[in-house]
Amino acid sequence: AADAVQIATNHESCSRQHARIAFDRNGLPWLRDLASTHGTTVNKRKLPRQAVGKIESNSLEKGSRGVILYPGDAIQFGASTRMYLLDGPPEYER
Repeated sequence: AADAVQIATNHESCSRQHARIAFDRNGLPWLRDLASTHGTTVNKRKLPRQAVGKIESNSLEKGSRGVILYPGDAIQFGASTRMYLLDGPPEYER
């Protein structure tokens, strides 16, 4: 898709399509693990099981869409030692 960005992680524990960050209509970024083998963490915490899977749920259950990311959050894919930090405007900070 024209509005998609791909980041190559180049680590054996990362899946080809490991996770997705999507923005809702309010501009909030949501992270969802796409059923990767080695998982995704935010601030050293694994994503809840509801935020894992290739198909986004329409469930109202907490975490079913993924987790909201905030400026300063550290994202880690699989066992890679690389950390990705989210940057954003102050009004989105926790």
